[in-house]
Amino acid sequence: MRYGKGKYNTFKYGVKDNSTIGWKLLIRWDDIYWYPETDRIMDLVISRGRDNMITGNKLEGMGVGEATLTLDNTDGRYDPFNASSPIYAYIGPGKRAKVIVKNGDNSNEVQLIEGTISQITPYGRREKTQIKIVDDWNYLKGRVVNQGLTNNWRVDLAINDIIADAGGLVTLNDMSSDFIKHFWEAKMNAADGVNEIAHTFMDEVIIGADGVFKYKAHNKIDASKLTITSEKLLKDIAFPMPWEVQRNFVKVTVHPVDFSSTSSTVIWELKSAIPILDGQSIEMDVEF
Repeated sequence: MRYGKGKYNTFKYGVKDNSTIGWKLLIRWDDIYWYPETDRIMDLVISRGRDNMITGNKLEGMGVGEATLTLDNTDGRYDPFNASSPIYAYIGPGKRAKVIVKNGDNSNEVQLIEGTISQITPYGRREKTQIKIVDDWNYLKGRVVNQGLTNNWRVDLAINDIIADAGGLVTLNDMSSDFIKHFWEAKMNAADGVNEIAHTFMDEVIIGADGVFKYKAHNKIDASKLTITSEKLLKDIAFPMPWEVQRNFVKVTVHPVDFSSTSSTVIWELKSAIPILDGQSIEMDVEF
């Protein structure tokens, strides 16, 4: 069943099954118009954000967001050698693309990722094609920036300068209250420069699902708070099964002890209970 044509009912969306969720894939093949490729999606995996907040002794930077899609190519639409393809001469990496999820109940659309096609891999020539989309963190990682010495420069403006020098645009959602006494960058990877400044002041710079760089200061006070219920927290927590924690085999080794007193002495005690059902028994071998 293809995304877009069929109902989205294979996976859970949020905490409840929703049979009306559908996907949309748009690619700007000619750098002007967004071409809909939704009906051809056979498989889709999206990864954004970071794995851990802290790695080692420092904050972990955001990873490059990726979307990997498998598309139906039986008619040769994505074959760069097929002159009859309607997107012939446009096929290639470097094209902008985005993935959107849509709720058919209320027609609401939520964009999940926007970036650039980094790889197009056909399989079987006229069977299927895999397309990988990477967001603009990948772009920053490939840009080297230089910033002259600036004194007492606000943190958000310094980050904005680095991204602008790399050719990007940042949305200054917040204004930092912190200043860098002396700021400069000399032949530094733009992504490393942004992360270094942001993490020094416990701020965040992310690429939103809309593909725009966004800055958030650590001292920003949100007007509204997100309420997370236990249902949402527990939906991604795996509980241990009885067969993973029960004791099926207990081995006890007892060494002889010479007692000078006639009073009894405990030489071994099992602190954790062993689950035994009614009518069952346990056998323990004690060697002397």
